[in-house]
Amino acid sequence: AEAGRVFDLAAEIPVRAVVFDLGDGPAVLLLVVHHIAIDGVSNGVFFADLERAYGARVGGAGSSVLEP
Repeated sequence: AEAGRVFDLAAEIPVRAVVFDLGDGPAVLLLVVHHIAIDGVSNGVFFADLERAYGARVGGAGSSVLEP
């Protein structure tokens, strides 16, 4: 349902995130991003940064991992 919901760009940011807690297993993160926010070129950069930030958080590092 969340993936099919249309963005109202006049009223909300063009990114939605929902975490699904699957109980004892790992959680699942759903990201729905309007193409106005991420295009084909920046897609790789965004997900590389997300992966690096997640890895740092799991490893106990702070948010400084993504500082330029």
